[in-house]
Amino acid sequence: MTYSNQRDHGILDRYLVKDLLMNISKGSTAIGYENRNYDEQYEWLRQTTDKKSVIGMKFLDKLYQDKRKLPDVAEKRLPNYFSQPDFYYNEGHVCVFCDGSVHDQPKQVSEDKKVRNDLKNMGYRVIVIRYDKSLDK
Repeated sequence: MTYSNQRDHGILDRYLVKDLLMNISKGSTAIGYENRNYDEQYEWLRQTTDKKSVIGMKFLDKLYQDKRKLPDVAEKRLPNYFSQPDFYYNEGHVCVFCDGSVHDQPKQVSEDKKVRNDLKNMGYRVIVIRYDKSLDK
């Protein structure tokens, strides 16, 4: 009850929603991925992830083990820029790149920097997972 609904105070009964609120408090939420549940999304991502990407598979497995939000898509081709992040989250337009040791080569470092800066300037959020860093960090 507030000042703005003072005229309705006579008909407001907060005890009517008690059972509903108790049921909601015992519920749980699950993130949906099109028509897949969490486990199915994980399996689908494992199938669509580049099998040569060891760090990508480790990253995906770590997300699943920790029950963290899984990406929506693996190996997504961006519609407005020639780039293909290893994983992509639709919400927030998040591009996840899983960099193995090949990304330490000077030419690749330069190319990665350009692509990722371009994506940031276009409004994408860019996250880089590196082979030589702990996944926990």
